[in-house]
This record gives sequence, C-alpha cells and structure tokens, in this order.
Amino acid sequence: MKIKELAILVKGIAEGDDDINITGINSIGSAGLGDITFAIDDEHLTSAEKSDVSCILTNPIIRKSSKPLIKVKNPKLSFILIYNIFKSREVRDAFVHPTAVVSMSAKIGNHVWIGPGVVIEDNVTIGDNVIIESNSVVNKGSQIGSLSHIYPNVTLYENTKLGNGVILHAGAVIGADGFGYVKEDGKIYKFPQLGSVIIEDNVEIGANTTIDRGSLSDTVIGSGTKIDNLCQIAHNVKIGKNMLMAAQCGIAGSTII
Repeated sequence: MKIKELAILVKGIAEGDDDINITGINSIGSAGLGDITFAIDDEHLTSAEKSDVSCILTNPIIRKSSKPLIKVKNPKLSFILIYNIFKSREVRDAFVHPTAVVSMSAKIGNHVWIGPGVVIEDNVTIGDNVIIESNSVVNKGSQIGSLSHIYPNVTLYENTKLGNGVILHAGAVIGADGFGYVKEDGKIYKFPQLGSVIIEDNVEIGANTTIDRGSLSDTVIGSGTKIDNLCQIAHNVKIGKNMLMAAQCGIAGSTII
C-alpha cells in the first residue's frame, strides 16, 4: 500500500515521496526497506533516519526529515491501525490437519484453518477466516465468529459463544463450571451450572485465563474488552464494553463491572 493511501486511512498528512509502497511495519531498530515505523519525538526521529525504513509516522509539529513522513495526532495509535490493516489482509487457505477431529455436523465457514490435534464436536458453528491452533477443543453447540483466532491448547466448553474478531491465547479455558455449592448436614451439594459464556466482538483473552459458565444466567464479556493472562472470571459475571483487566485479577461470581 502506498504512503499516500496509508495517510488517508490514518487521517494524516504525508511529507516527501508519498508514492513509495509500504509492505510491513517494524520497530525503529529493525525497520528496513518497505517498512513503516513511528517516532514520537525528535530523538526517535533521528534514530529512525539512520535506518533503511521507508516511512515514519510522527507528530504534526516535528521537523522536516530526509525520510518520507506521515504526520498524525497520535503516531503510536496510527501504527496500531496500520498493523491492523496489514493483518486483516492476511487470509489463510482453508486447511484441516489430518490429526484433527471434526464432527460431520459442525458448520465450518470459508478459509478456516484447523491445526493438529484440534477437536471440533457436534453442532459447532465456525465463521469465516477463523484460525484454531493445535490441540484446542471446541465442545458441542459452541459458536465462533468470523476472524477469530484460537491459540494452542484452548478449551471451549459446550455452548460457548464467541463473537467476531475474538482472540483467545494459549491455555484459556472458557465455560468450565462455576464454583457453586450448598452445604447441609455435613454434606456438600453442587449447584447446577446451566448457563453459558458469551464473549462479544473484538475481545482478547490472555493465556491461561479462565472464564466460568453461568449457573442459571450467562457469563458475559462485553465487546472490545481486553483481559490479561492468568485471570479468573467466575460464574454469572457481567463485564461491560472496552474494559481493561491486568494479569492475575480474580472476579467473584455475579459481579457486574
């Protein structure tokens, strides 16, 4: 994509040769021909000018440069947006590894990539351009929206629902039973865990994070929310949209955020 096209997409102003084709993004220290990077101040711009980088995202008041620039209000944010543009254009060919087990009743979309050792159970629905990496398990009745990425060793319990663009990192467990018990006369009785987990669009869940199914209602993670590694979300929790949760947080049952 040419510099002038990227400038339009990030609502920036191009300076210098804006007809150069950009094929990738990189850090200042690693950037080469065809790459774009970002520099938030004059010191970083000077460092970027010493590399072979083809374009630099920077702020509107920076000095002129020997390199082509795109001047934007927030260079770091624009760098993320351009990364997402390049990433969204990557489409894997449809593939099912010979060691994967996919139920005949599963509905698989276009350009779905299923890695070694993956298990897809009955009545699962998977949207277009989904990647499911090695040894992940998707239990019966679950749904995975388009453009989602499931990393290795993820487990989706039955009837879990993922929206579009959901990312689940390695070892995440979604939909296990919540910790619900009743004590009476020295005995412990397990309370029914009949709900499910609903994860809305563009949510990212970190490695080894666990989200329990609801007991009678559903556990819900709102769209745009980002949850770090090693978090525990208990049953019936409702988390709103665009929330950020750092590593090792624990949210008790029925909490609303």
